[in-house]
Amino acid sequence: MMGLVSLLTGKSLKNEPEVEVLAMAQLKKAGYELTMRQCKSPLLRKHWPSKTKAAKAAGYPDILLHVADAEKPICVWENKGPAETAADALAEAQFYIEGLRKSLPNEPALPFIAAGFNGKELRIAIYTNDGKWVPIKVDGQELRDSFPKAEFVQAGIAANGVFTAGNGAANVKDLRALLPKLKTLYRNIATLSSGRTPIDFTVAILTLKLIVEQQPDWGSWSEMPRFSPGAQSVDHAIGERFETLAKRVLSTKELKGKYGDIFDFHEKSDTLEVAFSFVEVLGTIEKGQGFFLKLFDLLDQLPPLAGADFDIFGEVYQAIGDEATKKKLGEFFTGRHIIAGVLPILFSRAGFDKSFSSIRSKKIADLACGTGGFLTEMLRRVRNDHHPSTSNLKAFAQNAFFGYDIGHANASRARVNMYFAGDGFSSIRGGFDSLAGSSATTFPKDGFDIIATNPPYGTSNYGRIEEAFLLKALATLKKGTGWLLIVLPTGVLENPRSAKTRFALLDQAMITDVISLPKHAFAPYTQQRTAIVIAQRRKKPLVGEAGTWQTLATAAQHENINMFIVDNDGFANSDKRYPTDKRAPSGEWMHDDLSEWIDSEGFKHPSKLFQSLVNGTSPAEATNEFGEPLGPKHGVFHPPALLHAERGIVLLPDIPLRAELKSIPFAEWKHRADQVEAFAKGDLVSLPLPFAEEVEFLLDHGIEFDETEVDPPTTLDALFKPVVKGDTGLTEAMIYQSASESGSPVYGGGRGVPRFKADDTLKRDNGAFATKFNGPALVVSMDGSSGSVQVIEKGSFFCNHHGAVLLPSSDVNLWCFAQVAEPALRRLASNVSASATLTKPALEGIKVRLPIGPAASEVEKRRRTLISLSRLF
Repeated sequence: MMGLVSLLTGKSLKNEPEVEVLAMAQLKKAGYELTMRQCKSPLLRKHWPSKTKAAKAAGYPDILLHVADAEKPICVWENKGPAETAADALAEAQFYIEGLRKSLPNEPALPFIAAGFNGKELRIAIYTNDGKWVPIKVDGQELRDSFPKAEFVQAGIAANGVFTAGNGAANVKDLRALLPKLKTLYRNIATLSSGRTPIDFTVAILTLKLIVEQQPDWGSWSEMPRFSPGAQSVDHAIGERFETLAKRVLSTKELKGKYGDIFDFHEKSDTLEVAFSFVEVLGTIEKGQGFFLKLFDLLDQLPPLAGADFDIFGEVYQAIGDEATKKKLGEFFTGRHIIAGVLPILFSRAGFDKSFSSIRSKKIADLACGTGGFLTEMLRRVRNDHHPSTSNLKAFAQNAFFGYDIGHANASRARVNMYFAGDGFSSIRGGFDSLAGSSATTFPKDGFDIIATNPPYGTSNYGRIEEAFLLKALATLKKGTGWLLIVLPTGVLENPRSAKTRFALLDQAMITDVISLPKHAFAPYTQQRTAIVIAQRRKKPLVGEAGTWQTLATAAQHENINMFIVDNDGFANSDKRYPTDKRAPSGEWMHDDLSEWIDSEGFKHPSKLFQSLVNGTSPAEATNEFGEPLGPKHGVFHPPALLHAERGIVLLPDIPLRAELKSIPFAEWKHRADQVEAFAKGDLVSLPLPFAEEVEFLLDHGIEFDETEVDPPTTLDALFKPVVKGDTGLTEAMIYQSASESGSPVYGGGRGVPRFKADDTLKRDNGAFATKFNGPALVVSMDGSSGSVQVIEKGSFFCNHHGAVLLPSSDVNLWCFAQVAEPALRRLASNVSASATLTKPALEGIKVRLPIGPAASEVEKRRRTLISLSRLF
């Protein structure tokens, strides 16, 4: 086992001096500092038990074992010659430890391991908190003839003697086994049963354990219950000890600087105000009920945290947080599986995968680091790809990484995450506004070599904040060599409103890859579609601000932009986000585009994403986890091929790769619609999808008709009068003033029944009367649930600025038009923040093929039913 060193080498030993030489050699190999027949601690020398008084030989034990930088020993070791027993040697070592504990009952960090060795056998025991000797156990068996390595001994032996560090430091499996048990315990503790507090508390208690492991003079975690003299119970003692240690962290300057915001913080932003005090939360947990003892025991069984390799906040966030809390905190958290899946692309493009020397001197930043996901995953990637020595890895991590976040607490979490990833501490700053003009004075003068970030989205004092971060990142990269990996809302890549920012991106950087992510990638925080852009900053702009889209496309015409649509990221495309880990017979993941896989022969293969973008091999046609065909996933495009008349160069992979309408055969559509209706009536039928999702599926998919069932393609202007946008200024406040149960409905976006009716006094906010329309008509949502189509068969109505009105100029079946046109219109909409916008030219340019004869009647009938059912939820 990697956490142990063997004391038996197979050599034949003659006497105690030879036994001692062997023991010293093996113990030094295990990382211990040794003192021979003396004690370097003045306190322990003063209270050292005398064997003379016990009618035994005088003096100190043969060897005292110290971990690095510790004055007090952790183990008392006695040697005997091969003719004597290891049990006798063990008894002598135990004598010293028992004497010290009696003289110094409340002193931390006293030796608690006794060892006896005769060259043929090693016997070990630990002195428990309740004054009993128990053997060290590994996998349920008493440990004999091997000894824990120094790096694991202090934190690797639980209070009951179990050696938890047989495989070294804690790993992600260990943490994932622990967290559900903690969550179960929290259900009985009111303060920790819901909300954000259990997440912050768990991060804090794990960090406290990590700090205890780093402070040998504080005593080990396993001896926690023996402190707090006079406590009413062990449970009281542990609770009081937790509080004492937390206050010690906050009162120690160096520790408070590193960890303070983990234990005590208060922050306020535009969207969130949070406060947390670990000590105060401890005070709300009732002592004497066993909660603290159970918490101690659970963490005591965890292998050492120093040297662990996992994202502590990310794991706790996923396992401990309830859905509502995850949604609130999601803006600070990027799924590590997504980061780990795309970093190999960046490393390959930039040449960082060649050797450690290719990246060891680079400066790597995240301008909105949150809890440090991009930094920690990049560090893991370097370690796993290049296997640098421990000292080289630590030096690299401490010099290479720069993290900035507006929140102090997030920065603290990022620092702790980086420590767990193998760092120590990087240059990570909280309370830092990366977009401020003064921020440039903090960044390296010649820029960063790599910026990898998932910035916040939405409006701010800087305009669209994600666009401001994109431009800031470009300006902060090294000219000609710096690489960018950024997560953006898809609207930035294709909507007309972001054209200026998109122009600057293409002008200042060579884009190598654009990767669309599933809409549930950041669920439950948001279902906003996002994409990842990988690019390298140019030495100078291609055409400059005075250029046009055409001149820019021409200047970049020989550049390749690789595009890929991630349909499945290894988790279900729903808010539930359960793993989709089915494999094909080859071993390849069926529904995971981001992960590497291992075949039946044990050979590792790159992910579908890497295979496509780097190796140039597109994946075979496949279906998603619901059995739906996925369509093209990968393509390589020159910028001129992506030039659009209204939007400029469009960078969203979905547009060039899947411009075609999603559709299903007419017979299948009819059958599924009939099944939905039967299900709603209570018939025992099986639906392919949950009821609500099946209704949405049928409304959102086009229909494949036979040529005999449809008219030739028809333009909008052949069927309707000119499009009329709804009234601007028709605010909810204005509608409220004229609200009337007997009035006319006020339409806008969406398929739902209008919330308000208004009488003829309805005015816009400029005082002009609102426009009244009369059915038959269609109302098309232009933003919000853009592309949705409402049918108004008769009667008068109003329409606000969220909708556009189509009045038929000929005999047209409105229900058929809605079913055929709506899926196409919804896909034409450009994403803006968490909403979407359908432009008037996009609406006017649509062409449709309308069903005729019996097909039209059957579509109309079922569309009416589906709309009625959709309004149930």
